[in-house]
Amino acid sequence: MGNQLNVRLPNGKSLLVEIPTSASTNMIIHQLCEVGGIQPKNFKHNYKILTLGGLNLLQNEKNINFFEKEASSGFFDVKLQVLVSGGKGGFGSMLRAQGGKMSSKKITNFDSCRDLSGRRLITIKAAQSIADNIELAEKEKKNRKEKLKRKIEDGLKEPVAKKVFFDDKEYEEQSEEIIKKTKNATKKAMKKFTKTKNLKETSKKGKENEKSVEPALFFDDEGLEGISSGSENESDDNSESNSDKENLKSNLEQQSSSDHDQTVADIDNKISEKEE
Repeated sequence: MGNQLNVRLPNGKSLLVEIPTSASTNMIIHQLCEVGGIQPKNFKHNYKILTLGGLNLLQNEKNINFFEKEASSGFFDVKLQVLVSGGKGGFGSMLRAQGGKMSSKKITNFDSCRDLSGRRLITIKAAQSIADNIELAEKEKKNRKEKLKRKIEDGLKEPVAKKVFFDDKEYEEQSEEIIKKTKNATKKAMKKFTKTKNLKETSKKGKENEKSVEPALFFDDEGLEGISSGSENESDDNSESNSDKENLKSNLEQQSSSDHDQTVADIDNKISEKEE
């Protein structure tokens, strides 16, 4: 009884080939072609024999020797695979270039990855954020209650009266000096007014005494002229006295208003300097 070679075909079926003892590779291929209905001339161009691990037994002399040795051992299991024609290698170079570009981009999003327990990282992060938000909301609620309680306690307390002690000797001395100056200026103005008033009254009394002496009445031209001239002089004196009174009153009002404005301005300046 010879050796057996179990060949797994590309269509999924298996083919059992009887081969003689110490058969060469060409004999094994010839026997396989007869059983499988394959032309021996096109076998090496269209097919290749592989082990179940994927080793090409017809690739080099070392693999061929290994194939002959295993085939002569009694039973050997191999698979037959159809060769696929390749291109010039352009697609491979494109793949290598694209792979270089893809490897240059660093992956920073690992949310779709899973941990050792099988949970995705994005679900773990979401659960952690929810727990943090719940804890933060509780802290904020507690702080709001404490603030409201503190506010109520502060509102129920009696307000402390604030005492402000104003101590500025220079300001006080200057204010007293300004007040004294204002009082002195007012007294001088009043004295001057009373003095002029007395003078006017005395002059008026003298004129009234002169008027009490009645002039002689004559019916000639000179007597009439004397009466008319006396009435004219009296009206002139009255107008002069009225104008003097008005001038004196206006002068006193201007002086008092100027002194008062100066006093108020000095006080305001001192207050602004103290605040600065």
